[in-house]
Amino acid sequence: MKKLIHLSAIIVVTLFTAGFGCSEDESYNISCSRNFPIEEKPWLVGLITQERDNQEFAKYTYFTEATYQGNTVYTYGNCCPNCNYVRTVWNCDGEEIGVIGTQDDDIKIEDLEDETVVWRDQNTVCDL
Repeated sequence: MKKLIHLSAIIVVTLFTAGFGCSEDESYNISCSRNFPIEEKPWLVGLITQERDNQEFAKYTYFTEATYQGNTVYTYGNCCPNCNYVRTVWNCDGEEIGVIGTQDDDIKIEDLEDETVVWRDQNTVCDL
């Protein structure tokens, strides 16, 4: 009986939230605000897990959160001294919006504001 009551309560709260919760735009702004837990972004957790599981290169890898043109973005970084890589930039939905570079179409590193590391390997060799 307790399980049924608990399940009913969850259903009611879910329906209430769906019916009277945030609009799409408000929901997007909340989930894309700074300091929103990365665990709530499955696409980012997947990338981090993939890098963490790569024992040979995990110590060189990190992910950051920053503000770009007023929006929260995430980047992939790598401090491997012998690697050639592209520093990718994603929006909150996990869509690639560009790369950091010096070409006209690239995102300039100086255009990222308040960049903070959100993940790095426990054995990192990066000086961040």
